[in-house]
Amino acid sequence: MRVALQLLAVIVSAEVSIMLLFSWLGIDDVLSPLPLAIADAFLLSAVIAFPLYYWFIRPLKSTIRTSQAKLGMLASAVENAGDGIIITRRDGAIEYVNQAFREMSGYSDDELIGKQVASIEDYMATTEWKEQFLRSIRHFGVWKGEQWEKRRNGEKYLAEITVTPIDLTSSEKITHFVTIKQDNTKRHELESQLRHAQKMEAVGTLVGGIAHDFNNMLSGLTGQLYLAKGKIKDNEEVYERLTKMEALTFRAADMVNQLLTFARKGAVNKTSLVINSFIKEASKLAQVGLPENIEFHCDITDERMVAYADATQLQQVMMNLINNARDAVDGREHPVIQVTLDGATPEHPSLSQFKPTESRYAELCVMDNGCGIRKEHLSRIMEPFFTTKEQGKGTGLGLAMVHGVVQSHHGFVAVESEEGGGTAFRFFLPLVEAASDETGEMEVIHQGHGEFVLLVDDDVIVRETGREVLEQLGYNVFVAEDGDRAVRLCREYANHISAVIMDVVMPHVQGGEAAIQIKKICPGLPIVLATGYDQSHVVDESVLSVIEGIISKPYSPERLSSVLHELLRGNVT
Repeated sequence: MRVALQLLAVIVSAEVSIMLLFSWLGIDDVLSPLPLAIADAFLLSAVIAFPLYYWFIRPLKSTIRTSQAKLGMLASAVENAGDGIIITRRDGAIEYVNQAFREMSGYSDDELIGKQVASIEDYMATTEWKEQFLRSIRHFGVWKGEQWEKRRNGEKYLAEITVTPIDLTSSEKITHFVTIKQDNTKRHELESQLRHAQKMEAVGTLVGGIAHDFNNMLSGLTGQLYLAKGKIKDNEEVYERLTKMEALTFRAADMVNQLLTFARKGAVNKTSLVINSFIKEASKLAQVGLPENIEFHCDITDERMVAYADATQLQQVMMNLINNARDAVDGREHPVIQVTLDGATPEHPSLSQFKPTESRYAELCVMDNGCGIRKEHLSRIMEPFFTTKEQGKGTGLGLAMVHGVVQSHHGFVAVESEEGGGTAFRFFLPLVEAASDETGEMEVIHQGHGEFVLLVDDDVIVRETGREVLEQLGYNVFVAEDGDRAVRLCREYANHISAVIMDVVMPHVQGGEAAIQIKKICPGLPIVLATGYDQSHVVDESVLSVIEGIISKPYSPERLSSVLHELLRGNVT
């Protein structure tokens, strides 16, 4: 309006001025009406051209250029934004998607523009979601949430979504919706890994505490069994039963070590292991626990294969995989479980995906014709505490333990499964050069000759049982309930004590600290620490530098006698 009034004033003023000019010059008396009108029009156009350009055309051109620049900048920003952006009409028809959403979803413009947004996002078609969405828009003017969505190829991803209504007509009515999506799949995976680590830390703390107390009990039990066997050597039946009980206590100790290894608090005891014979024996043991209706096959290659492995851990892998197969075939008309062992090269179809570095592997495969595993569960079956079994039938730790064993042996595990079509677990273990078949000599009892041994342990049963065992082995024994008492005894009887067997975890003064103090008093006194933990977690370098060795609880009397025999001979164990 302002520009129009200005132009009108200019035109009127110019026309009046031209008329006065023509009158003063007498042009209107010379020219006829038509030439006079043409001259008037040309002169008027010339007079108003500059104001018209200055007040209207130039500002309009500047405004248009600025608007175009802003629109271009906004369009570029939206198109190149890191988050996916969708603009839909009020009825849900898609009008625009940016590059980030095309990459996120896998759809092209031709597959999206004009289509209903609910056609690619199923949850939006549900009545429950629509009601919740409308409530949020009415009360808060925006809807926010996280949803698992599907890409064009069927892969799921976690999207953080914000939907905002907009009005493009200035009528104060919603005409469109702008949806912004952020792909949080990686964040979710990192959070899952963090929760996994926290679970493992909690399990490790729990197992570590249990292991110390449980191994103390086993130490007392093995000592009592040894003493009892010494009393009834003439009764072969009872002696044999006590021997079996003794073997069971060490199997229990192995299980504790398995838990410590699973919780990353225990040491793996690897040796050169002939896989063929081991798998045969392990399969026989596992088959005993299978129902008679399950058809069990074991196919072991004749090629001799040796791996550097922990036998107890591999036994646990076999038990877990076969137990899982047993549960999977439950209810099948003709249940079948098959165990195979064969050699494999890095070109093996199931092995090549892991980029193996060794030239030869043993492939242990446990197959069943059971219920199979759903595709969406395959990526999670190795997670601790994840289980698809009914409550009370599974802890979710079996396959997690298998995965831990695989990693500790530098191997790989591949899973092939089809829902309703069975499952195959393939465990690849790197092979080493064949070891000799020679076996080490069995430990024997080494009798003492009246030497004084200081036995230090805070558990009274372990302490008293250990005293009786050592006395039966031919030693004189001092006992102490903690590190402080041990230091005082060494100071008092420095010239009498020949060796020290001392627990690591004790009240008041810990075994490692006591060992350092004792070495200052008696530099030549040999000290062995006893522990149910991995030494790297309970003994630091300053302690390792002053002691002669570490013995794991529970230890057999034969092992204890061998350690003392070596110590008193002056050999470092």
